[in-house]
Amino acid sequence: MNPMLYLGLGVLLGAVIGGLLGWLLKSRQPADDRLAAELRQQLAARESDLT
Repeated sequence: MNPMLYLGLGVLLGAVIGGLLGWLLKSRQPADDRLAAELRQQLAARESDLT
């Protein structure tokens, strides 16, 4: 086979495997809810100021 084909397949396979591993490692980490918690706190403070 053509050496460029081997190189292309290797790069493609490496990108796919790397993407899958990165996705799996990222999905194991808990979501960061600091921004949502801050916005909820601000909304509650604003609502309490209005009433």
